Amino acid sequence: MFVNHETSTVPFPYVPTAPTITNSQNDFDNSQVSLLTLDRRNASVLAGSYAIPSGANYQRLCSSFLADEEHGFSRPILFTNEEATDLVNRTGTAWPATPGAEQAGVVVAHDVRSGQYRTIYGMGRFNHENSVALEDYDELVLRFRVGSPSRPRACTGVTSPAASRPRHRPSRPLSLRSRSGSSRRTARAHRYRRGTPSDAGVR
Repeated sequence: MFVNHETSTVPFPYVPTAPTITNSQNDFDNSQVSLLTLDRRNASVLAGSYAIPSGANYQRLCSSFLADEEHGFSRPILFTNEEATDLVNRTGTAWPATPGAEQAGVVVAHDVRSGQYRTIYGMGRFNHENSVALEDYDELVLRFRVGSPSRPRACTGVTSPAASRPRHRPSRPLSLRSRSGSSRRTARAHRYRRGTPSDAGVR
């Protein structure tokens, strides 16, 4: 069983002009994902480890989704999501940000079999609530929710139609559609093969 720890060493909220213990609080470590082995007979914990450690410097990993063969993947992939937009350091101390810091808010893919994880920059950087792989498509389709106190939105990233292409061919860039209004935008990502986590970069 995978368990997200939605923690952050970035104060949330933060009042930079006059921070106090009441108006600027943070957690004791960065966000992480635990992997627990449970006894099915009584739900007791038999073993535990970190699938994604605090040292990866991810912040506020919110919901996660485990995609597998029924969703078009050749092996189980856990998608977990930063619900954050702060500037953070990905190595060393995550916050305060120093030169070379990057914006948080990424989707992370964890390969269950190998234990490796990778940031998917091609899915954008914003308050990711969750990323869900959908079934019954010829190509990889991921639906993700944008966490926003005022305007929660659901977006769907869909690869181009595959009617004329074999299923193993690389896909075209993801087309993202927002359901919060009429605005539409396309996020271009490096091509990737169906069934593998993408190492796409923002274009």
